[in-house]
Amino acid sequence: MRKLMREVSIGLLFLFVLATAVFADGSIYSTRAFGVSWYFPSGQAVGMGGVAMSSVDSQHLNWANPAALPASQTVQVSCVFLYQHLKINSKTQVFKTGYANFNGVMFSVPVHKRMGVAFGIQPLTNINLKIKRRDAIKNNIYTKSVKSSGGLNSFFLMIGYRPLKSLLVGIGTNFIMGKMEENWRVDFIDSHFRDNFDQFRTKAWGMNYT
Repeated sequence: MRKLMREVSIGLLFLFVLATAVFADGSIYSTRAFGVSWYFPSGQAVGMGGVAMSSVDSQHLNWANPAALPASQTVQVSCVFLYQHLKINSKTQVFKTGYANFNGVMFSVPVHKRMGVAFGIQPLTNINLKIKRRDAIKNNIYTKSVKSSGGLNSFFLMIGYRPLKSLLVGIGTNFIMGKMEENWRVDFIDSHFRDNFDQFRTKAWGMNYT
């Protein structure tokens, strides 16, 4: 009984640490100001709140496991659409963020009984932020707003091969590219003050392999 309780406790601790890491969004992309991680390993995972497994499944395409491609012997197409909206009001500012877009397209083609190829595009990160605040300096009212948009996308190619009946291997490559834009604006009601506008743009690209 004690052994069972210890195993359950370890399992719950592992799930807690995993959930904390996921919701904290401590990815390398977010720490470099490339946006919030927006990656889902499959269309099925989007409908399940991001929960997914990279197991072999001939009925669902999985972007996280190229070794599973030989399990599917038919041409498959996976398209994902995602919508999210959030608005928070306070006494001094309004916070808005939203996202609506196709969240990935993947094509899988069996080129041989033991080999499958897949390619497609999917977003890795997303930036869609609007902050607006009204304040005053010595009774001079002004409105300050910040708007950020953009993110990173991944163009990927994967190959899976079955050298043995009980052995699957795979390799994948991703070409990552994207653009981030941030606009800062200050508007004064009094015409004696000059309004201000600043714009920052960042482009990024790179490759990785799995």
